[in-house]
Amino acid sequence: MTKSYHVNNTSPVHKAFKVRGGHQVVAAGKEADVLNARELSEAQIDTFARDGVKVKLISKGKPEKEQTPPSEPVPPFTAHDKGGGWWGIVDTNGQSIGKNFRTDEADAFNALDDEAKAAKVVELTKPE
Repeated sequence: MTKSYHVNNTSPVHKAFKVRGGHQVVAAGKEADVLNARELSEAQIDTFARDGVKVKLISKGKPEKEQTPPSEPVPPFTAHDKGGGWWGIVDTNGQSIGKNFRTDEADAFNALDDEAKAAKVVELTKPE
């Protein structure tokens, strides 16, 4: 079962979370929503808290076999680390959108406001 968490990393080091398709890193001093993460135990959440990382459950999710992705992407959108230097855009439900890309493009996408992100998603999902 996957779950989604809001992470506030006030520690001096980056923290990685196992997610479907790889890992998502929350940089030191940053906040992020970690979607479709492997379920964390209370002990793991307590350990993160001792390290200065606040982890809050935002969605309990459903068992993998019951999840069906929506046909239309649902904002807000974020660039998500898929591991191995590759990033992808995901919507609120963790649905992947478009092709994968590298870190510099992910940073540029995450710097956009929500309206510009939505426009980029429309561009990426437009039939060729």
